[in-house]
This record gives sequence, structure tokens and C-alpha cells, in this order.
Amino acid sequence: MIYFTLINKIIELVPPCILYTYFGIYCPGCGGTRSLIYLLQGDIIRSFIAYPALPVTVLIICRYLLQYIISYATHNRIKKPVFRLMYVYLIMTIILINWIIRNILLLKMGIKIIGQ
Repeated sequence: MIYFTLINKIIELVPPCILYTYFGIYCPGCGGTRSLIYLLQGDIIRSFIAYPALPVTVLIICRYLLQYIISYATHNRIKKPVFRLMYVYLIMTIILINWIIRNILLLKMGIKIIGQ
């Protein structure tokens, strides 16, 4: 019960999207809060649909942390994780493609992906 109250409080604190409110287009971050809420509820599929970059980012971070913990536990016999710029490019590409597709669906076909 407390968990759902906390999620409702998070939703109330998030202001409406300025780009959507004033210009009628989605911003590159639209859907991020909804994705986080679905992820916290354990619904990975809906989280990915709401904002694909968030679950991918969490997966990359978890992989990094797990590899770091294993390296620490084995006293560096297994190498520490290395920051890879490729992951940043991957996440930025996902955000850009998601933003373009959602705005094309909204502006050209009138399909609202995110309920505002």
C-alpha cells in the first residue's frame, strides 16, 4: 500500500512536458517517468514501450556494477569494467530514434503514444 502511495506521489510531482504543452510535440524524454514507474513495478515490457532508453540504461549499469563486484570479490583476478563510449552512443541513438518515431506518429498520423 505504501509503495503505490509513493508512486502516486511521484506522478503528482512531475510537471507536464513543456514541449508537448506549448508546441504539441513530444520531447526526447517524454515517457521516462512512466517507464521508471513500470520498471519499479517489475513490468519490463511496458517500461521498454514507454521509454526504451531507460531499461537499456539500467541493464548497462547493472552489468557494469556486477562486473565491478566480481572484480572486487576476486581481488582483481577478473578485470574491472571499462567505461565504453559505445554505450553512451547506443543510448543516445535509442533516445533519438524513439523521439523521431513518436513525433512522426503524432504529427503525421495523429497517433498519441503517451497520454497527456
